[in-house]
Amino acid sequence: MTRDELQGELKGLSKARLDELIPVMAEEPDMLKMMFEFSVGEIPHASWRATWAMAHFAKAFPMLVEPYLGQIVDFMPTIKHHSQMGCFLRLFLLMKVDFTDYGILIDVCFNNLGVERYPMYIKNYSIKLLELIAKQFPEIREEMAIVIEQHMDYFESPYLRMNAQKAVRNMRKG
Repeated sequence: MTRDELQGELKGLSKARLDELIPVMAEEPDMLKMMFEFSVGEIPHASWRATWAMAHFAKAFPMLVEPYLGQIVDFMPTIKHHSQMGCFLRLFLLMKVDFTDYGILIDVCFNNLGVERYPMYIKNYSIKLLELIAKQFPEIREEMAIVIEQHMDYFESPYLRMNAQKAVRNMRKG
């Protein structure tokens, strides 16, 4: 598949078509690379759908996405649209990742908690990801819990506040 053909696919990508493309991406490294390039690109609908595709692909073939994780983390602070952010956060939630080299991801999650324009699901994914990271790094659990607590009063829904409280409790009990 050429780059133009893939961009055409992304314009109207459905879940059914994505399910057909996932095994093809696993067999064709060039297609996976193009999908990744679109996912970190700035073509509005193509980048969101490519990011969505990468998250679903990561669930099926996490080992093939691993080489891209560092680049994804480096890209995340520059994301302008919440759809890209949400799909990349979800990608990390779906994979078993060693977060040792991904301090930027912690900063991204902290920042997401305070961005008013971000929908609730972005903040929720960020909280869940921080909770996962805290399990790997018990020495920073308390700091992470404090940052989440500082943002809780500003969360727009009881559901999000409840999830944040639960994450803080889990971080504190270890």
